[in-house]
Amino acid sequence: MKIQYFFLAALMVSASYPATAVDAELSNDLFIGTIEVSDQQAVLSRCDLGQSRYVLVDDDGQKERPVRDLTGNAQCNAQRCYGVVIGSYREDGSGGHQLVVSDIQDLTPGKSCHLLEALDGLFEEQELGSKDPSDAE
Repeated sequence: MKIQYFFLAALMVSASYPATAVDAELSNDLFIGTIEVSDQQAVLSRCDLGQSRYVLVDDDGQKERPVRDLTGNAQCNAQRCYGVVIGSYREDGSGGHQLVVSDIQDLTPGKSCHLLEALDGLFEEQELGSKDPSDAE
């Protein structure tokens, strides 16, 4: 019985501590999608049906600047890149969506993860394969 009170007291004390920098770091999430770079701004389109769009910004509290490095990446400036963004969500002042980025991983130029694009490609392949060879004349 005393052990139960001890655990309950420890839980109450730990819950009363304010959030720390470690807690803030743990609030990061994974955002998977394609990244387009235009005019030194990187925008992530998530790999979901809504293709939610987020402007990527560097975390001011870190030495690393993954978004700045990405905007300088010639391959991702020339075409869309697939990537995994590690960061946290926030709204900008005008109601837009932003991700404060800690890291960007698995950058793959030209790769897509969007379902609608895959379906479009599948239907195009079926249409090409179903044409009658005699129509080629």
